[in-house]
Amino acid sequence: MWFFLAKFIMGSTAVNQIILNVIRGLNIISLLASIVASGCLLVKTADLTDDIGWFNVFDLAEKAMVILFALSILLTELPKVLRGYFARNWPCFSHQSGFWALGVCLVFIGCDVMSYLCKEKTDEEHLGGDYYRMVQAAGILCLILAFANMLASVLLRDRRRGLTARQVRAFKSEFQDVV
Repeated sequence: MWFFLAKFIMGSTAVNQIILNVIRGLNIISLLASIVASGCLLVKTADLTDDIGWFNVFDLAEKAMVILFALSILLTELPKVLRGYFARNWPCFSHQSGFWALGVCLVFIGCDVMSYLCKEKTDEEHLGGDYYRMVQAAGILCLILAFANMLASVLLRDRRRGLTARQVRAFKSEFQDVV
């Protein structure tokens, strides 16, 4: 039974588009969650500079760079926003490539957000339970969606027409077949 279900999902462009658009929505949510988590960590750890010294500036800069990186990756997920820019300058995020680069970036962001939790100044006692769980949830969500994007890039592309998963998601009216 699973074989027939997998064959139906992998063979139907309409079903693939629905799945890929759900994953897009979840990607946007996970990137926004990681931005909020990194921002909260940036604010919560900025007042802890008295015993760390000047080297805390680099930790704060790293959190700010993760926020900017997640924002730029978020722009790749928004439909028709800066499409030409990404095609020219970041081709691995353009509409002609799959989701492997997005998955790798989500792994990086998720691991980076989760790495905050093992530092002494950002443990559950110093952050507070709610902030700690928010950071934990953002990291886990990014890691799960990284795996989902990599899997979708392989399974949900249209091999017959030579379309990547991102093209299947974007060109629904041009390439839609009957379910």
